[in-house]
Amino acid sequence: MTGGTSTEIRQRYIFLLRRVFNMIKLNEKNLKLIAWAFLGTGLLANLTVPYAAQFYVDYYKRLTSCSDALYNVLLAFSKNGRLTIGLNSHFTIFGVVSFYVLRSASLSDGTISAYCRYTALLTAGASMVLLSFFGYCSLLSAKESLAGVGYFALPPAALLLALPTFFIGWLWGLWRLKKLVNALRLCRLGRCFRSS
Repeated sequence: MTGGTSTEIRQRYIFLLRRVFNMIKLNEKNLKLIAWAFLGTGLLANLTVPYAAQFYVDYYKRLTSCSDALYNVLLAFSKNGRLTIGLNSHFTIFGVVSFYVLRSASLSDGTISAYCRYTALLTAGASMVLLSFFGYCSLLSAKESLAGVGYFALPPAALLLALPTFFIGWLWGLWRLKKLVNALRLCRLGRCFRSS
């Protein structure tokens, strides 16, 4: 923000803060679209995370060519695709639960509750994807014969990790909203910048 008097700079800052604040305001239509997006993302992650881990392990850890890594992914999908989708159903469970959590968020309670649910589900979903991806990578690159047990232990572990990260995401959403609202209040009072 170069140039202009301090009041012009303050007005630009207030305009930008209001624009950001209006972006995070949720309406009923956006909330329904976000709920459907979480459900679709859960179903899509169900299909892609184990095979992305397979490609990563083949290409980066075993140092095969890209075409061989893709061939191994397609071979793994054709051999045991149904088994992997069945074992990886924690993403489907998360997608359905997040769909109903966001659909039950009414904006009559306030935008804060809906926004906090949204950030909580984002952090819980990200933690599940990260744990599953790196868990599958470590299972695929393990040389022990008991690594197969990890395929059964990984989905419940990811669902259990989603619970504390949901609450961490809720608190993160509250903190972000309060920080933004306080900045907007200060700018309304004219305390954005110190007068020089």
